[in-house]
Formats: sequence, C-alpha cells, structure tokens
Amino acid sequence: MIKNYMPHSFDVYAKDQFVNLEQTNPTTWIADGVTGDAIVSVPSQGSVRMSTSTQELCVDSNNIPVYNTVYGEPSGFPTDLVEGDVVLVSLPVVSMMKASNHPLAAFVASPYKAVRLRSNTSNVLGCMGYTH
Repeated sequence: MIKNYMPHSFDVYAKDQFVNLEQTNPTTWIADGVTGDAIVSVPSQGSVRMSTSTQELCVDSNNIPVYNTVYGEPSGFPTDLVEGDVVLVSLPVVSMMKASNHPLAAFVASPYKAVRLRSNTSNVLGCMGYTH
C-alpha cells in the first residue's frame, strides 16, 4: 500500500499527459499543465520530517559563520507498516534515512521526475512515479 507522508498529494501522470513538458536541467521538469486524470492520486496522510537535534556554530578561516546541523530520528513516521508498504516522503528524508541505515529506510520513496508549473514553479503539477 502507498502511504503519502508528504504535505501535499502524490499525483502520478504519464509523461505525455504533461502539456509542453520541458526538462530545464537534469533534475528540473516544467510544463504548462496536465491533461486527463492522474494514473494515481494519493492524498497526504501526514508529514514525516527529520528532527534537528543540534546546531553547532563554527567559523571558517574567512570568519564566515558555518552551521553544522545534526539530524535526529524522523518524526511523524507511520507505525502500522507491513511488508510491501511504500511511504512517500521528501527526497531529503529518504537521503538521510538511507545514509544512516535507518531500520525503516527500506519503506521510503520519493517522487520521481516531479513536474512544476511553468508560470509558477512553486506549484507542483505531479510526477511520473516514485523512486526508492
């Protein structure tokens, strides 16, 4: 079962459903809109975030402040997981959980090829799937 723990819905469309789809760099896709219904739409069920445990101020050799953020356990993670479940979270959460070999890292995934609205790139139209 797909469980969406991002703060917005998870909407998957086929590549050809995006109007005037353009890849502007290796990780950025924009389009003017979408046509038809999403292949799947999963509403948000909560939000998983990595808690910040400490911030230590350092100063580099040029006297520029440098902040070292130490992340703790993910908060808001669902507790009712069974084998085969996929928990959709942000890419930073996936990265941190996998880098730390978190015991629940095998469950997490993030949107694949998120497509933003060309006229307002703050708006995500949808994506083309998910990636582990």
